[in-house]
Amino acid sequence: MIEVLKDDKGDIVAVCEWLLFNEDKFLDDKGTLVCISELEINKAYRGNGVIKKFIRNIQAKCPTAQRMFFWRENKYPARPFRVYSRKQILRRMGRE
Repeated sequence: MIEVLKDDKGDIVAVCEWLLFNEDKFLDDKGTLVCISELEINKAYRGNGVIKKFIRNIQAKCPTAQRMFFWRENKYPARPFRVYSRKQILRRMGRE
């Protein structure tokens, strides 16, 4: 799925591609694992909590999600992906 954030003027702030998988590693709308595969943020908006906004939006759309991982292959090809639990995500967002 594609998630787009826009500013008050309607200009694109950032775009995120994410997928939801089940425990068997198949795409599933009711899955528990969110994969954020691509993320592009407008240079003018970097460091302004854009990733937190994406996480809030995805969490609202996927209440069944228990884990999330980021993999930015194009930007950081040698960096391994990181898996975050629901508890870690909520803590980072200041909700726990």
